[in-house]
Amino acid sequence: MQLGPYFHLGSLLTNGKLYHYNAGLSTEKTVWLDRNKITTGTQPLTSDANGVFSFFGEGLYKMILTDVNGAIVSQWDQWAIGGLYPTAFTPTLTFGGAASGMTGTLSGTYATMGNLCFVSILITLTAKGASTGSALIGALPLTSASSTNNGHLSVTYTNMSGIAVPLIGKIGASGTTVALVDGGATDFAAVDDTNFTDTSSLQLSGWYVVA
Repeated sequence: MQLGPYFHLGSLLTNGKLYHYNAGLSTEKTVWLDRNKITTGTQPLTSDANGVFSFFGEGLYKMILTDVNGAIVSQWDQWAIGGLYPTAFTPTLTFGGAASGMTGTLSGTYATMGNLCFVSILITLTAKGASTGSALIGALPLTSASSTNNGHLSVTYTNMSGIAVPLIGKIGASGTTVALVDGGATDFAAVDDTNFTDTSSLQLSGWYVVA
């Protein structure tokens, strides 16, 4: 996001300072210089030559804006910043841990909010290959929490075989994989290579708790 340009005493506020704290407190709250939240911003942030601050945040903040000498220009508290910034990733699909001869298109996007990771995955096969065993989607962007109840992904599909009930993507503890299961009368049953065809297509979406 961008804030500004700001003016003070009739002049453009260049080299202004923006201090970022937890809402209602005087303890620093992190901001980032990129939407993937890899590079953290300094405390304080400094405006550019146009009087603009550029950064990304998440949650509630208290912000204090000062001039270059530290005189307070403005301040805000309980200010909600952030949102979901989708980032691409490439998932995997294996049967029994392998994907021999499998071809197709696998793509995904994810975004985070707090300790939740929201994901969307699209898999379109052109050949399922020769591997056999339980179907497992891997390479999730973030490791799940250690709990056994971290959330699940909803699944829609076409051109599958031998499936008469909705599928669910189960996310295990402390991992980056999704087990495909169908809901039986008394328990979940694992989906495997025999349930796929050379033209199977799946779309998964939902969220899970991250470590």
